[in-house]
Amino acid sequence: MPILLYAHLCLVFLALAVTAGPQDAYTIFTTVLVTATKTIGDSNATPAPSAHAAAPYQLLRPHLDTPWTDKVGTSPWPQYPRPQLRREPWRSLNGIWTYQSAQGAGDVKSPPRLPLRQEVLIPSCIESGISGIMTEGVTHMWFGTTFTIPLEWRGGKRVLLNFEAVDYEATVFINGVQLAFHRGGYFRFSLDVTENINFDGPNELQVGQSRKVFVFDPTDDQSIPQGKQTKRLSHIFYTPCSGIWQTVWLESASNNHIKSLDLTANMNGDGKSDG
Repeated sequence: MPILLYAHLCLVFLALAVTAGPQDAYTIFTTVLVTATKTIGDSNATPAPSAHAAAPYQLLRPHLDTPWTDKVGTSPWPQYPRPQLRREPWRSLNGIWTYQSAQGAGDVKSPPRLPLRQEVLIPSCIESGISGIMTEGVTHMWFGTTFTIPLEWRGGKRVLLNFEAVDYEATVFINGVQLAFHRGGYFRFSLDVTENINFDGPNELQVGQSRKVFVFDPTDDQSIPQGKQTKRLSHIFYTPCSGIWQTVWLESASNNHIKSLDLTANMNGDGKSDG
């Protein structure tokens, strides 16, 4: 107990002894002393974790393991994801996000608060051990993260958010605003998020079926491109790969920038088109 507080309580005891009598003063003083000690102890204690904190990420052992499972770490694929049309100002959003399953398609209308219930490694499939989830049979799900924008990206620049692949449908929210919908589990897509981000603080990204992203992956419950993925494992078929399974990244581009590059050449290799 701090010395000044103890001295103050002693003065209180002396005053009580004069006005209330020694016995009553002792009873009052000990009650106050115990209460004060407990209050100070509680204030110095380590605060309890938030009831809304996400369950921490943990690497899980998959059914089919490899020597490289433990080497993935929590910052996967740090390399620049697009060798062509490389822009130097870029930032990877790969790493630890949060995740929770959803009940159905209607949940896209009510994005949950961040953080979500459980940490997840992005990119990964939620069915995999490295995701930290390793669950099967989930069709609708939420992913979320927060990010900041470098100060040098301000002024006359566009901020592009890129997803290399999300299986199968993705609805993207930035700071609570539903920004885009994309269908196709094998295709990259890019969003201009300049008007929706905060340059002076953290931004929320959520993805879901619909950082938030709402994801819907029916696999073979519907007729979609699925390869050998199935929810009914047998023979040569294998477990689905649901969620954000490829790199997520930000880049800064000028107001007038190249979005794609198509090259044509004829059989002579002179680059001239016959069309």
